[in-house]
Amino acid sequence: MTYQLFPATAFTRPHADDPGAFREPDYAQLTDGSVIAVSTQQYRPDPDGPVVNRLVAHRFDPQGVLTDTQVLVQDAGTPFSRGTEIIGLRDGGFVVSFNRDGSDFLHLRSFDADGTPRGDHAVTAPPRVFDAGGQEQAPVTITGGRDNALSALEDGGFALGFSASHASVFALYDGAGTSFTQVFDADATPRTDPLQIAPWVVRAPGADAEADSASVHASVPLADGGYAVILRAGANTPGGVEGQNRIVAAQMFNADGTPRSDPFAVASAENHDGSIPHAAALADGSFVVAWVNEQRGSANQAFWRRYDGDGTPLGDAVQVAPGAASFALSLTRQMVTVSPTEDGGFFITGHRVGADSTRLLQRYDAEGQPVGGLDATLRASDEEHFGRILQSPVKVFDMGDAGWLQLLATQGRNDEGPETIQLAEGISARMHAPDILGSAGDDTLEAGDTGTALYGFDGDDTLIGGPGDDIFIGGPGDDVLIGGGGQNMAVFGGTRADYDIQVDADGTVIVSDLRADGPNDGTDRLQDIQLLQFARASGGVEVIAAPTPEDTPNNGDDNGDDNGDPGDNGDTDEPGTLAGLVTRPGGDGLGNVSVTFTPADSEQASTTAQTDAQGRFTLEAAPGAAGTLEASRDYDPAADGRPSAIDALEVLRLAVGLNPSFGPAQALNFIAADMNGDGTITALDALEVLRAAVGLASDNAPRWVFVDSAIDWEALDLSRSNVQFDTGITIAAGDSDLDLGLTGILLGNMAEVA
Repeated sequence: MTYQLFPATAFTRPHADDPGAFREPDYAQLTDGSVIAVSTQQYRPDPDGPVVNRLVAHRFDPQGVLTDTQVLVQDAGTPFSRGTEIIGLRDGGFVVSFNRDGSDFLHLRSFDADGTPRGDHAVTAPPRVFDAGGQEQAPVTITGGRDNALSALEDGGFALGFSASHASVFALYDGAGTSFTQVFDADATPRTDPLQIAPWVVRAPGADAEADSASVHASVPLADGGYAVILRAGANTPGGVEGQNRIVAAQMFNADGTPRSDPFAVASAENHDGSIPHAAALADGSFVVAWVNEQRGSANQAFWRRYDGDGTPLGDAVQVAPGAASFALSLTRQMVTVSPTEDGGFFITGHRVGADSTRLLQRYDAEGQPVGGLDATLRASDEEHFGRILQSPVKVFDMGDAGWLQLLATQGRNDEGPETIQLAEGISARMHAPDILGSAGDDTLEAGDTGTALYGFDGDDTLIGGPGDDIFIGGPGDDVLIGGGGQNMAVFGGTRADYDIQVDADGTVIVSDLRADGPNDGTDRLQDIQLLQFARASGGVEVIAAPTPEDTPNNGDDNGDDNGDPGDNGDTDEPGTLAGLVTRPGGDGLGNVSVTFTPADSEQASTTAQTDAQGRFTLEAAPGAAGTLEASRDYDPAADGRPSAIDALEVLRLAVGLNPSFGPAQALNFIAADMNGDGTITALDALEVLRAAVGLASDNAPRWVFVDSAIDWEALDLSRSNVQFDTGITIAAGDSDLDLGLTGILLGNMAEVA
């Protein structure tokens, strides 16, 4: 049976009344049980004026109710880079780390429990001293990169792990990078100097930067006052694994920032592909590290591994729900998240990307055993509140008796009112019912005063509702489900067609599982249950009213999904529709794109539609018409950003046969680098990027190209001497009513495809 979170409220946006987009969220739970979501707000008060960028916090009380919105940092005209983090401190306050585009330094800002600022610090680090051309060099160390992580310490302070670098100077020396850790008091006053925890890695021609590097991606507190830093370590660094350029590793530190262990490998070359790890401390003092492993040509896998407070592994790496679903790997970022629970267990969350993005959730108990199966019931296509789940952490917070608060980044539309409201990127929040878990035996479970989810699991269980809207999940076995007050629902693991439903004269509903193979829910007797939930064969769930003695139960499917199940009513969308999604390489929707369908039959007219703020479009087309789908978007430096000198350097590295500084070159890198469109990468392309970076006009200025999102990147076999690819999508005759995807690539913007 599947464990799932059951909504107690509708999805809401904490910033629904505020303008602009809210991007790159991070979340933290404070000591009083409240939760803070911090994100970067970007909006333009005057259509002809500058963009305003603010770091904004939304606070939810221990009941999951939005109570406060606070601007933490405001810096009009200068956007915040990715890398914002937040943690709660032992005294009830919190700290945020952030960096502004154009700033060389990571910034820390501390707040007390009521949100009053109490300290700021610009993080600096020692320079790399080296000889270049017979002269001693010590360039400024830049700490304002994207990678940093915070940990709240038992003594009230906090620890910071961060990656740092220095830029190159053409013809004199190359750039280099490293990582540091540093300890601070609660008000962000440094308690220690930065401690270098990885070697300087020079990004020089011929150097294997990946194999020699170690970057910070997560940090967790330890019960004895220390902390652990989670790294992506190269094969040649401590904690690295031979044969794998990047691997998940960890290193333990004391409360004063001194190391208590060498880095050690968490993942192996067999179950890791270099993706970004996530980690969290659990109630018993242990910690869990999770990551995603890309399996080319098959489903992507998520793994986790648990360690005690001394860094001793508590078993091998565990795959999340083997064979059940594919965890998302975007073209630029990988994401899986760990959320601890008060009972000592934890959630692993991730999602599938694409037009039908789905949140994936697996719960584990305090022993690390799965609680039910993988939950894939939250699908963007089933939600009116949003149209897509973005590639960002999905967090679930344990709010005690109030239930579970789920927070995730979304993009889409709101169809709940008389008019459709287009939503920019932002945060969606929803409370879910608290739950009570049974055992493998025969259990009797009673709901609390508020709506509760009762999980019987194996055995012949008796589940008794309370005065609220309760959810009954009997699971395998012959169960008795007794509702109380409220609107109650029984949940079954199979599709509607898998069950026989009968009603006794006294109103008892008898639901019998007909499946001969696989899981079986047995025969359950339901009293005072108003709703029945079943799985859909095509994904998601179906909820129907429970029958009464006056009803004639319909045991067919009749779910309107046109999947051919018995009783299906065959409802379909109107014919002649081409709908789809245009995204950036990272999966974020791209608005203001003109999408045109040109029929192969020259006598038929072309049709054009504009994507909304979420990147969605719908076109009318003759049923079964063949043709081509093309897209275009004007380049806007103010909205899209200008390439930088770093982008030009990345293109130059490709031109001379070197990997970019961020790792092995992929198909997207070659496409973005071919500025002049001649099908090869040369120094001329790097020069064009440099022209754009300094604002010079050129016939080869940055521009958007759009390719089929379903393209087989490996099969393209792109290289610096072969950048041949097709734009748009070719649609064969009979292929109308499609859900299509296009990926927009901004030529010259190497950072977005890193």
